Amino acid sequence: YPDAASMPAKESTGLGLPLHAALYTRAGPEVVAALLLAYPDAASKPDGDGLHPLHYSLGMHVPSDQTGKVEPEVVAALLLAYPDAASMPADEENKLPLHLAAEKQAGSEVVAALLVAYPDAAS
Repeated sequence: YPDAASMPAKESTGLGLPLHAALYTRAGPEVVAALLLAYPDAASKPDGDGLHPLHYSLGMHVPSDQTGKVEPEVVAALLLAYPDAASMPADEENKLPLHLAAEKQAGSEVVAALLVAYPDAAS
């Protein structure tokens, strides 16, 4: 049922679309790719708190028991689908995705992809 990828989760979860929920649970690149294939616009849709899927991929709103490595393939897929997310602050402190990546000690591949998408993040 591919249309399910565009249906928001129950408002009580605050997770937005299935893509948000998948990233919340640290789903792997294959799951993210399948959801983006079914609904490419999901990458541009914020959740109820204004966070985009890219923010989730970098650890925002991820439960402490679900934290883990930032997946370069996931970040790359999200940036390919919606590069403007690299310029969108994640919180009231105006942290950009590049800042989140630094906090999570993401690898150079992730940092490079974020800088290509939004070079001004480094200034």
